[in-house]
This record gives sequence, C-alpha cells and structure tokens, in this order.
Amino acid sequence: MQPPDEQTVLTAEEQALLQRLREVPAGPLRTSLVALLMDLAAFAREPSCAAAQADGVPCDSVHSTCDRCRDAVAVLDEIDTALAGVLGFGLREQRKAARAQETRST
Repeated sequence: MQPPDEQTVLTAEEQALLQRLREVPAGPLRTSLVALLMDLAAFAREPSCAAAQADGVPCDSVHSTCDRCRDAVAVLDEIDTALAGVLGFGLREQRKAARAQETRST
C-alpha cells in the first residue's frame, strides 16, 4: 500500500464510504467492520489464486475468469442479500443492475 498523499482527491463514492464509516460508533462492531472492509478491499484489489489453472499457470489477475474471482463475487452477493433481507435497504437490485451494466460496457 502506498503512503497517504496529501494531494489525493476522493471520488464522491469514496467520500460517502468514509462518511458512513465515520458514523459508526467506536467499539467492537466498528473494529470488526474496519477489519472486514480492509480484508475485502485487499482481496478485491488482486485476488490472485495460488492454484494452477487449466493451462498450469497460477491465476494472478482479477481480469481472469477464474473460479476464485467468481467465488469472491458470489460471497459479496451473499453478504448483500443478507443485508437487504435483515435491514431492508432495497438497493441490492440497483447495485446488481449497475454491476451488470458495468460488465456489459467492458
């Protein structure tokens, strides 16, 4: 990870994420949330897989269509579904549609 840059400009999405995180009261829940978000971000940045793929070469890129990347998205979808069911956010379908649109445009 690179050291913080004083000139770093955050996107609106990043600002919203940080604001929501700052609104979580200090305590065990926040500590667990921060640890989980850090782990998820590290994995999502580059979820390389040590297992050899069909061609014998380990998967080392998020741009591959390896099982580990598909499994990571499936886990995130499960978390999303659980939150929508418990908290009733109602945004899950919107996020899925946005991801589908992004996939089609790449």
